[in-house]
Order: sequence, then structure tokens, then C-alpha cells
Amino acid sequence: MNQIVDKREHNRKIFNKCEQLIILEIGCDLIPSASSFTEYVSNIYGFSKSTVWYNLKNLKNKKVLDFATKINPTQILALTKKGIRCLKPIKKQKVSLINYFNSRYMKLEQRNYNNFKYYDKESISINIPLT
Repeated sequence: MNQIVDKREHNRKIFNKCEQLIILEIGCDLIPSASSFTEYVSNIYGFSKSTVWYNLKNLKNKKVLDFATKINPTQILALTKKGIRCLKPIKKQKVSLINYFNSRYMKLEQRNYNNFKYYDKESISINIPLT
């Protein structure tokens, strides 16, 4: 559901929501470092860095984007021509996609806030039985 399909390719290209978000965030930008981009997406949307790296590698395998490797350490993070073609239909869903992840992140933050208990040192009492 809510996946982009590029039927122009011989193999259908299906992107999960995280991959769609990554494609959208990269856009037509030339990003000097995949590591800094991973940190950015992790901080903004609440993904773990390993999740972002996993999706970046999947997109690279699908030839949608390219970034530096040991073989080519100077390659910048950018969409390929195929990635730019995939970006067009994703842009149409930009607002709903970003709202989906922002609401998801806010729910996680609210859950973390609700699970956090603040204790005032003066209000804590300890009952120690005297023997």
C-alpha cells in the first residue's frame, strides 16, 4: 500500500515508505556524505541509522542512487537518472508521506514521554523495616 511502482522498467520497482522518503529528501541535491545524510534522516524522522543505511543500500542496488564506496570514495550521494525519474511520482505524495513519518515520530516521542517518570528527590520515601 502507498508504494510507488515504475512500470517503465522491465523489472517493476517498488519502494517502501522509508525508501520513498529517502528519495524525496535527496531530491536533486548533491550530498557530500552519505554518513551525514544518514544522521540527518535519523534525527529528523526518528529512524535508527542502521535502518537508513539498509534502505540506502537497497536503493543503490536498485540503481536509484549512488554514494561513496571503498572503490570510489569521492562519489557524492545523489540520485541517478533512474532515481530522478522515480522522484517525480513521489513528489506528488510529498505532504502525505512527510506527515506520515512526522506523526509516526511524534507518537514514538509521546510514548517515550509517557513512559518517563519524573521523581522529585523530596517526594521519594523509602520504607526500611527496622529489625
